[in-house]
Amino acid sequence: MVGSTTKSFTSAAMSLIMDDSKFPTVNWDTPLAKIIPEDFVLDDEYLTQQVTIKDALSHRTGMPGHGLVLQNYPIKQSTRNLRHLFTKPKEFRSKYVTE
Repeated sequence: MVGSTTKSFTSAAMSLIMDDSKFPTVNWDTPLAKIIPEDFVLDDEYLTQQVTIKDALSHRTGMPGHGLVLQNYPIKQSTRNLRHLFTKPKEFRSKYVTE
């Protein structure tokens, strides 16, 4: 298991996309649903529309860690599985949540 190391790789990949002129509207505050609308769906419509790249990478979604439930799937399926998991343990953008 690579744990939080993946956030470093994802952050680096996203910074390359943001620097690419082919993606002028992508930045740290871009909602994930605008990038992958069919795949990124949460159990709460407001959160689905509001969670940004920065929120996801900094654990500010309010969603608890569901890593053990998601880790055995390819990334696209893990992302699609988020719609079946609860998102309400903490307030959105109120604190860092991993458990």
